[in-house]
Amino acid sequence: MHFCRVFVQEEFTFLQELEEWVLKVASDERHLSTPIHFIMREFFRTCDQFLQFVQHFVSANKGSYSWEIIEMWNQKITSTISKIVTWYTETYHEFSAKRLQSQQELINELSLPVISLSRNVSLLPLVENIDTTRAKYILKRILKQCFELPPTYLTVEVGDSWARGSSTPSNQANPVFQRFYDQT
Repeated sequence: MHFCRVFVQEEFTFLQELEEWVLKVASDERHLSTPIHFIMREFFRTCDQFLQFVQHFVSANKGSYSWEIIEMWNQKITSTISKIVTWYTETYHEFSAKRLQSQQELINELSLPVISLSRNVSLLPLVENIDTTRAKYILKRILKQCFELPPTYLTVEVGDSWARGSSTPSNQANPVFQRFYDQT
């Protein structure tokens, strides 16, 4: 990708050709692992380099170009870099969000094992605070795993610290499981 093409190509064509590069770089694992402020710093450093190139070119060709032309070049550089930065960060954000979601799904999968104790009995240990979102996930996961394992009995091990509510400031039971706990 040659940024200098911005001066000779139509903007639409230039940005179309640039799209492949933006998608490739923004979705690359090494770039996704790089803090965004480092990436932004490189974009701005690149912008400064091109502005300096224009300045050196104008100095080497004194009097050959009007200030209007020089200002147009500078504006072309800054506006194009600005578009690239915005486009890149939007794409980076999308890929980062997808990556984070898949990591969260993996954590959820690993933190809810239905353990087969025998052919007819399985155990589900619950060891974290459970909010409404996690409770819905637990229910969905239990139903799925019980369908796959079909145990006759499913024992749910509920850690007493949050089931009774002793870890909550108000010392009240977690409302998601209070009804279940009261019925046992």
